[in-house]
Amino acid sequence: QARATYQAGEVGGKLQEASALITDNNSNLTTLSDGAGQLADVLNEIRNGVVGALGSVRGLAGALDDMSTRYGGT
Repeated sequence: QARATYQAGEVGGKLQEASALITDNNSNLTTLSDGAGQLADVLNEIRNGVVGALGSVRGLAGALDDMSTRYGGT
């Protein structure tokens, strides 16, 4: 029983250290989290731009294919 009590104390101590580390770095963690959110927003904007550009490219490719068919291009 003494060993279990000692081990519980060790675990409790480690949990307290981890809690203190998180508390001490709370502003850094917040900055990291905010940056991740900003990065996700920018990546979403880029994705939307690429998807929009693909639609334009498809239309252009279709028009070029049509011209090639009509005018015998290779």
